[in-house]
Amino acid sequence: MNKEIEKKIRRFGKFYTKHMGLLEGTILNTEHSITDLHIIYELYHNPNTTARQLNKDINLDEGYLSRIINKLLNKSLITKKRSLSDKRAFILNLTDKGKIEFHKLDALNTELAEYMVSHLDHDKKLELANLLDRARILLTKSE
Repeated sequence: MNKEIEKKIRRFGKFYTKHMGLLEGTILNTEHSITDLHIIYELYHNPNTTARQLNKDINLDEGYLSRIINKLLNKSLITKKRSLSDKRAFILNLTDKGKIEFHKLDALNTELAEYMVSHLDHDKKLELANLLDRARILLTKSE
């Protein structure tokens, strides 16, 4: 890779992680990690899912995913019940407390996104949104 291209990609990575607060280990000034946030988000939008199904979307080490699931269970944010159709699998869902936490995190995430672009006019926000979408497309590996 060209050194200038690499430099620009790394500079953006540092900028983004700093602005998202990812270096602090938690996100959105909460007790949650970004991994917690992804799992809560996925379970909100995909109820009655198994850890295996969940991991297809977030692609974590199975042991790490298991530890995060146990942490969320201990905080009463999710439930884990044995599947009736496959006794080896467990069905995961958010509890009422977990759904409340999702809405809180979602609102904080929206606030952060709005704050990050608050200095831009509408046209610049649209340009940025389109560029970010294009970056996502370019960085997505074709299956």
